[in-house]
Amino acid sequence: MGIGYFDLSGACRLSAPGLFIERLRSEEPPLSPAKHPGVRKFTAGPATGITARSVLGVRPVMRHRVLRAMLSYPKRKWHQTELAEETHTNVSSHVHRVVSFLEREHYADHEGRGPRKVIFLTRPGDLLNDWAVHWRDTWNMVWRSAGRYLSLAANADVTRQAAEDAGRDLSGTVGFTLASGAEYYGSSLRDDVVCAYYRGNASRLAQECGFEEVDRGANVILLPARDDGIFYLPEQTRQRLETRQSAAAGPVCAVQLYLDMRVAGGRYAEQAEVLRQREIGY
Repeated sequence: MGIGYFDLSGACRLSAPGLFIERLRSEEPPLSPAKHPGVRKFTAGPATGITARSVLGVRPVMRHRVLRAMLSYPKRKWHQTELAEETHTNVSSHVHRVVSFLEREHYADHEGRGPRKVIFLTRPGDLLNDWAVHWRDTWNMVWRSAGRYLSLAANADVTRQAAEDAGRDLSGTVGFTLASGAEYYGSSLRDDVVCAYYRGNASRLAQECGFEEVDRGANVILLPARDDGIFYLPEQTRQRLETRQSAAAGPVCAVQLYLDMRVAGGRYAEQAEVLRQREIGY
């Protein structure tokens, strides 16, 4: 008695009384996650060379800018030039490659052709979930290289204000995350530790604030900002927080905050889901 088989590419050999089906190869692509939610497999993308890692992974920080913008406006229909202008990226090197990946993996679709073609997300929730899986590697990398300091200020609010003021004076940029960022969005999560991305000289900022560098017991964590895109805020957030933030200091966007809190784990991960329901909505 023979043994039959069936694989995800469509090749099969099925034999039974009165039945024989054999297909050595498939002309169709592997099963799509859009049609089969249980299948979480990315295709190799031989036509474009774009893989999940080259869009969602650690290195493509400019392509992350495109993801943040699209996920911050999940219902918007974009011309690729609009995405490039919004994110200060290159159309061919960044936007087009991200869009090609999103369409191929059925996270997005398009309408129109030529100059009238617009791209829009069809599965923003799945895209955010999958990016969070990849973001863990990025978070672990920046967390290991973060500056750790001790502030003797009365509480985290005073410490955060000191960092805001110093960042402005030193022409740096501060983007608060974890509990420090969630507070801007009305979160009830409170933490003695102030955590922020910083674009500038972290040692000078610490000196200006009176923070002491320590190996353990830190209550100030300054994460290196590998790209200015980490500070991206959609227009609706800027308008909402305009009385509480400056050009030099404020929270990261809700999408970025969700990624950070989810991969940080523990009570941060719990609050990430609250933030997602209230601020992100998908």
